[in-house]
Amino acid sequence: MAKVSSAGLPQVAIVGRPNVGKSSLFNRITRTRKAIVYMEMGTTRDRVSQETSFRDKKFILTDTGGFSSDDTTPIFKMVKEQIRKAIDEADILLFVCDGRAGLTAQDLELAGLLRKADKKIFLVVNKLDNKRFEEEVILDFYRLGLEEPYPVSAIHDIGVSELLEDVVAVLPTARPEEKKSVHIKVAIVGRPNVGKSSFINRLFKEERVIVDEVPGTTRDTVDTYFRDGDTEYVLIDTAGLRHKKKVKEAVDVYSIMRTKEAVLRSDACLVLIDGFDGLVVDDIRILDLVLSAGKCCVLCVNKWDLLKNSTQPKYKQMIYERASFIERYPVLFTSTKTGYNVYGALKALREVTANASFGTTTHGLNKLLNSLKTKGPFSPRRNNLKCSYIIQIGVRPPAFLLFVNDTKLISEEHHNFIENSLRKNFGFFGTPIKLNFKRQKGKKT
Repeated sequence: MAKVSSAGLPQVAIVGRPNVGKSSLFNRITRTRKAIVYMEMGTTRDRVSQETSFRDKKFILTDTGGFSSDDTTPIFKMVKEQIRKAIDEADILLFVCDGRAGLTAQDLELAGLLRKADKKIFLVVNKLDNKRFEEEVILDFYRLGLEEPYPVSAIHDIGVSELLEDVVAVLPTARPEEKKSVHIKVAIVGRPNVGKSSFINRLFKEERVIVDEVPGTTRDTVDTYFRDGDTEYVLIDTAGLRHKKKVKEAVDVYSIMRTKEAVLRSDACLVLIDGFDGLVVDDIRILDLVLSAGKCCVLCVNKWDLLKNSTQPKYKQMIYERASFIERYPVLFTSTKTGYNVYGALKALREVTANASFGTTTHGLNKLLNSLKTKGPFSPRRNNLKCSYIIQIGVRPPAFLLFVNDTKLISEEHHNFIENSLRKNFGFFGTPIKLNFKRQKGKKT
């Protein structure tokens, strides 16, 4: 199992004190709203990465948590470790300071640490949107002993292009891929504290994302690149989804928005539940979010090592009784603490993604349709709905269009009967199916 930067691309890391505008610069460069920007120290905790480009030169940009030598809490000790790893892995460092606040003792301390890393450093003085103010404060930052500062305003897009021109000019050449890979974007979702970050750390056998006993440790969505054989995964760690009544802070609202965006940009979702808690109402809501978005899905019952008085078949049956639709999706049992079946989840993700991408032939579909015309809800004694033709119109998720004599006659029973028949004959295990109906021209409604 090899850890990779996506396609061997060079890496650029953004570092600096809390609240100097690192996330705003990250979002500006990547042209996304991926990193949460919030006027509260410590909003970014994990490393947040995104493949981006400037002047046709691709690279991985990483946002980091704020460096603070004063904060000795356990969570900030872990943030510091993530900053250190980002610095070690980066080819280029963007050292961001706050022009409005001026040079601080912590800036001087961090500059000393960065010089020891022996990396190319670009000193970025942010929040300078006034030329006169810029000239007054920029001279002070020469005391850091780095090269000439770059005055920018990430919020107002001032000076960022000039910075990037010089950054890409010294980017190392991307390493070519050894062979063609399959790429799968996987959003890892679930309630707070079910083991989402631990799942990624177990794959890497190191602390890639911060894990803490306090629910809500992950706030941003965190992309991590991982290769398993010829499959390259983008593993998207997300903030825990909780019921609206339990959301109290604005930053949690932003976190939930980012999680929903991560689901939409994924190819597949790994939904983790706490095996000790069982399948609860919030878990079912999360599954509904994933499937409504048309994403294939693997359900993982995590913390299986804690359950001593149950068997997997018995536990599965309990899940099916709570939500029968889950029978259409893989249910695995994992322990991120011991590593049990973690790689089995990757295998299941490959399989459901392939099923979601499967295309059937029109001939095979209509052969199946003809065999259904007198069965179940299509029996002439039941109603007068007639399906004359079916075609597949999409993948991820598989989507089908059926031509019928009257769309008003379609019932939920018809819908389920057709979907179950498609699954039985063509697979599609682990993926939603979209059915569309259209009145055939010339037929009376």
